[in-house]
Amino acid sequence: MKVKQICIVKLIVLQLIIVSHLSSCKQMQKEEYEWIPTVGAPEEYPVKIISGQFLSDYGFSPQLPQSDFDNSGWGDSGGVMLVGPDKKPVPDSLHVTWLSFAENQCYKGSFALPSERIAALLKAGYVYHETNAREDFNYLTLGFSPGGHITLWITGGPAQVEVATFKAEPVKLQRKDVGPDDGYLFEPGFITDSYTRNVPAALREDIVKNGINYVKYQEWQKKYSYRFKVNDDAVKYYHLFPSYFNEESEQIFDEQLHANPLDQRAVPKSVFVVWFDKKQQKMSTEIVFDEQEIRTAFAELTAADPGLLSFTVDPDQYTVKVSLSHGKKNHVFMNQKALTTLVSN
Repeated sequence: MKVKQICIVKLIVLQLIIVSHLSSCKQMQKEEYEWIPTVGAPEEYPVKIISGQFLSDYGFSPQLPQSDFDNSGWGDSGGVMLVGPDKKPVPDSLHVTWLSFAENQCYKGSFALPSERIAALLKAGYVYHETNAREDFNYLTLGFSPGGHITLWITGGPAQVEVATFKAEPVKLQRKDVGPDDGYLFEPGFITDSYTRNVPAALREDIVKNGINYVKYQEWQKKYSYRFKVNDDAVKYYHLFPSYFNEESEQIFDEQLHANPLDQRAVPKSVFVVWFDKKQQKMSTEIVFDEQEIRTAFAELTAADPGLLSFTVDPDQYTVKVSLSHGKKNHVFMNQKALTTLVSN
């Protein structure tokens, strides 16, 4: 076969691959799932969504909840919008404008979404260990933090996965830039009065003293390479239920628990260790870590020196020791708070 003919064949094959990929993407985007948009912000950094929408070229595009004041929590499914059909296509983009009360600043941005990853997660769902059944993710959760930062999670029951982060730009708005129902935002003293009335004094005083923390939430999102280990030769484990500082959460059980591979995870904020005592009673030990201690320990991990986070249950004392080892170093956490309780069946 001549060189020219070979090039033509290769070009045809390449075109067929591109067409097949585009067709697959189009089909993926046309598939519909049950999900609800929701928004939240830290208690000390409340927001108001002025306008916002998850946009799709393939069907219904839901608006974001627009409550007057939202500080339900960063990573929490706070304000919820229930308008529209139960099933919707995966959104392609996000447009949002909001007011940050603590900063007395508005932000605005439009962002492309990782729609293929969102679709894959919605399609796969997660396994809920208590029922050993597949469950659906229910929410696309947006979290707003100072400086125009947005985090997007996909949420369902005990499972929450960070999907993307965005950075909006500050914008100056006038009354003419908002709808007639939001004109009150420009009344003299409204923003300050609402912030003072709805945010606890201790939180406001801390901000006055130390300033607005523009980096905390981005620091919480840093991930490290590590894996979990349990002393399953001493007790039988049911599962680990870690919640991370970046507000991801997961259940780890069965093979994943006993042969846990290295993965990129944020620093754990708390962990429920569920195990069986000598009487075969199901016990739950809730461990809440000291932030400074655990983040200092994790800061020593590198890609070349990953960590092993070990949980060691003492079945006689009903206690759990937690340690982080890497290389020749081993840090036993001493400042954690722990409480062991009997799990009723």
